[in-house]
Amino acid sequence: MKISCKIEELRNKAYDILNQTKRKQLGQFYTPYTTSLFMASLFNNISGNVKLLDPGCGIGSLTGAFIEETFSRKQYKSLNCELIDIESEINSLVKEFTLSISDLDGVSATYEQADFIQGQPSLFQEDSLFMNSSYTHCIMNPPYKKIPASGKHRKLLREQGIETGNLYSAFVSLALKRLTKGGELVAIIPRSFCNGPYFKPFREQILAESAIKHIHIFESRSKTFKEDSVLQENIIIHLIKGEKQGAVTLSSSISGDFQRTKGNLFSATGFKSRTVQFESVVKPGDEDKFIYLPIDKSDEIAIEQLSCFSSSLEEMNISVSTGPIVGFRSRDFLLDQCNESAVPLFYPAHFSNNKVIWPSKEKPNSLSKNYPKKNDFWLNKGAYLVVNRFSAKEEKRRISAHIFSEFTDSEFVAFENKLNVFHIGKKGFSLAIVKGLYIYLNSTLVDNFFRQFSGHTQVNATDLRNMHYPSLELLEKIGSSFNNVPQTQIEVDTILEAFIPNHYKKETA
Repeated sequence: MKISCKIEELRNKAYDILNQTKRKQLGQFYTPYTTSLFMASLFNNISGNVKLLDPGCGIGSLTGAFIEETFSRKQYKSLNCELIDIESEINSLVKEFTLSISDLDGVSATYEQADFIQGQPSLFQEDSLFMNSSYTHCIMNPPYKKIPASGKHRKLLREQGIETGNLYSAFVSLALKRLTKGGELVAIIPRSFCNGPYFKPFREQILAESAIKHIHIFESRSKTFKEDSVLQENIIIHLIKGEKQGAVTLSSSISGDFQRTKGNLFSATGFKSRTVQFESVVKPGDEDKFIYLPIDKSDEIAIEQLSCFSSSLEEMNISVSTGPIVGFRSRDFLLDQCNESAVPLFYPAHFSNNKVIWPSKEKPNSLSKNYPKKNDFWLNKGAYLVVNRFSAKEEKRRISAHIFSEFTDSEFVAFENKLNVFHIGKKGFSLAIVKGLYIYLNSTLVDNFFRQFSGHTQVNATDLRNMHYPSLELLEKIGSSFNNVPQTQIEVDTILEAFIPNHYKKETA
């Protein structure tokens, strides 16, 4: 049996059974087979008696790729595969696949239609589905879906000592606990766990219980899971349980069109790879345990040069918040024109090429003063810095910041929800400091730095809040060093470079 042909046959049947809407509801996206083969190639050791776990198995693509990799290495004695998936509608397809691979030399396979989280051993459950399981290998493409804070899954996870709010991180956490010492896990998951407080317990667990060996980054969100319209930025991560942490291989490609080139080596469109010290991935002493992915030397330079800036927004008494006005919820109060009984309203469309374009022909320009939530009106006093929340990963710059300084006679202004706004107590502040922030956030260095730990399809206020900045005094100096707002990227970068101490530049030259 040619496994790849069988997978393709079952995949087509599964797409007929489960439409895109249903797969999205389940948080389930099938792994392209070329990507599955690359994932299987990442395992260091597939020898002896092998016991594989594939939770959220879908139609079995990952297990099929793992079997192909195992056969190509010819080092195994036996291979036992355990496939688990909750979806009943593809039950017959997975059973068909499991029966077909059980006919292969030295291979046995079982399939359980089950809830992977509910099947785990707990403090109150002595006969759970996976109680006595210990696996040498795990390969997975887990579901991507939030777990309600008060739901049964959250309770069961806490009984396992796991604190997480997403199915994908829950699956990885549970699988790590089921691996034997030295067991290996390869998973394709969203990159969102790399930063922010939401996934900090998950980062702490994988760093405490395993060594990161390899992370692969997809440079295009749209090409890897193009059949499923996945918007998350995904990575492949390879972990070894209980191994001492060493250097990490980082690779990237534009898409998942992998092809084996020689031996265990793969290539794909735009493929590149480098090995870095672990200190380049997780900074020593970083309490947040952010995971950086410096795929190029320029990324490491950005980290090192920006390390001279160590102030937080909280220390400087500066806040950054998402604009409070949600357009579609406020439609009854939106106005195209502004008059004495309205408050000027600003969307991302009102900011372009370092200019405020107001009024705009594209969006409403004001909010009626009859709008009930008066607390959403901010004082038109001082200067604000606004940052677009949404940006395509393929854009030249992820962070796009604009200066907003009182230019209308209105006492109040309002900001729409697709903008992040830097403020002090819902008021603007010193124009010089705002200009300093403008230069800093629009710089190439900050852009390179930000892309390494943020895989979001948007720039969140939390991301901006968690970054380090120049001190207030230095921001004021940077902002006071120019009169007219710089018009080019070179001008912005040149201004910031002048304020980076020489010894930081020499260290990264």
